[in-house]
Amino acid sequence: MTPDGVGPRHWTRSLKTRLIAFLTVALLPLGVIAVLQTAQVTREAVRLAERDVLARTDRAAAEQGASLRRAIGAADALGIAAAELSDDVPTCSRIMSAFVETQPEFIFAGFIAADGLMECNSADMVINYSDTHDWDGFVADPAPRIEVDPDGDASGQSVFVSLNPIFDEDTGTLLGAQAVSIPHALFRALMTAADEKVELALVDADGGVLATSMSMEDVSAFETRGVVPSEMDIPREGVLTVGQTMDGTMGQPAAVVPLIPERIYVIGLWTAEEETRVLSLFGRAIPAFPILMWLASLLVAYITVNTLVLRHLSRLSARMEDYRSGGSLPDFKLGPEAPAELREMADSYNDLVTRVTRDQASLEDSIREQKLLLREVHHRVKNNLQLIASILNMQMRGVEDPAAKRALGRVHDRVMSLSSIHRALYTGSRLDRVRVDHLLAEIVAGLEDVALPREAKVAVRTDLAPCWLDPDRAVPLLLLATEAVTNAAKYVGTPENGDADITVTLQQREGGEVVLRVRNTVDPDRSAVLRDGAEAEGTGLGSKLIRAFASQLGGQVETEISAQAHDLTATFRADPET
Repeated sequence: MTPDGVGPRHWTRSLKTRLIAFLTVALLPLGVIAVLQTAQVTREAVRLAERDVLARTDRAAAEQGASLRRAIGAADALGIAAAELSDDVPTCSRIMSAFVETQPEFIFAGFIAADGLMECNSADMVINYSDTHDWDGFVADPAPRIEVDPDGDASGQSVFVSLNPIFDEDTGTLLGAQAVSIPHALFRALMTAADEKVELALVDADGGVLATSMSMEDVSAFETRGVVPSEMDIPREGVLTVGQTMDGTMGQPAAVVPLIPERIYVIGLWTAEEETRVLSLFGRAIPAFPILMWLASLLVAYITVNTLVLRHLSRLSARMEDYRSGGSLPDFKLGPEAPAELREMADSYNDLVTRVTRDQASLEDSIREQKLLLREVHHRVKNNLQLIASILNMQMRGVEDPAAKRALGRVHDRVMSLSSIHRALYTGSRLDRVRVDHLLAEIVAGLEDVALPREAKVAVRTDLAPCWLDPDRAVPLLLLATEAVTNAAKYVGTPENGDADITVTLQQREGGEVVLRVRNTVDPDRSAVLRDGAEAEGTGLGSKLIRAFASQLGGQVETEISAQAHDLTATFRADPET
């Protein structure tokens, strides 16, 4: 029997068995296979449709490509002849004129000298090419290019200019460039007649529109595409893009096919009918049946997991959260409809909570007992130290020798410093940390009453930042401070310009570094202001103790002595380095 009295666990109650039974009904494997096969067929259909669009785009621009290649070839041939006839301008111009007359598709031909002056041309006129074109840029990078001139220098109409550099065969010097112009009207007529279902545009490698099947003033449909062939990996057969336009909307399919590799490309924007022809293949290729099977599988799996696992685990999770928040709760129970594995988990959880609660109570009792014992130890140590201090006081009252009395007073101050630490530990809220700035303030106040005579006009100032230290580090710090303040009271004096004062500061910097500074003014004769008015006679013990305590802290002590003041600075880390 199980703890809830339902009966022995049967294999039909197993979570694995129930999940397998529900997921088998969903026919998920068949749905996955159907989707994969359909996706493969769809990709192949889309690929074939794209190749068809690219091929039709290439055919639509075939005449333009042939015309451009003829222009480039003619420019090469004419340029060589013009370079050889550079001194015979009339003959050169007749050759250019004859070429234009015999080739109706070309409207102008001319040779541009290296200085940008075009004297040899079919129009038989002198044209300064550098006035209206970027001739300096061409000279700096003399490479074949095709430009658009909306107002031809000779024809006055929009032309397509093929510009080829001509070099000296022996020296490689740039002799000039051969220009051949084709009217835009001819290109537009060829593009319009090519295919009425596509709008064509010729662009250079940087995406600049050179010619379109529409007017040059209406090229926004191509410019907003943002197609820059030089930034694309375009294969020889071209590429079909269906990307975003510059305004962020999805554009119609655009076929990009190279006419002259790395120089001139044709972009074809197909009409809505062709766009539907290409894209609808994907929509028709995905049957609804595999998707419905997939959705049914997800629905069945969700219902199964939620019914058998999630709702029970949610209850168990909520119970754990309540217990974590400190609540005392009864045993967690699951109904007979829950899987046997989860009911066993609930029983294990109940046992765990019982053991943890019992162990936690025992641990809290032990900690509370240890704290009481430790506070009692600190209390007794404090009482013993105060007893020793009282004995020292009695001894001081019975001693006549001033030097001995001062020595006993120093020992008394050190004992009281230790006593204050133990008093702070057993009266404070924490046993592992001590608020040393409070203790330091008490020590300074006590030493002020003991070490300075009542008639001494010495101002004692403190600037103590909050600082917590463990007892092992607080003891040497406070003993160091006791010695430093005692020495300051011993040697304090009135400077030439000012009043006598003692300043004690405590700072904790970023990174855990603690700085204790004790400063006292001195008079030029370095006379000490002691209770008995005698001159200070130092034995050097205080300085040795200061260095010893600083060594225990793992810190450094620096002393600066001037005619006006003594300055002692101790630096150490709040937490000891491991």
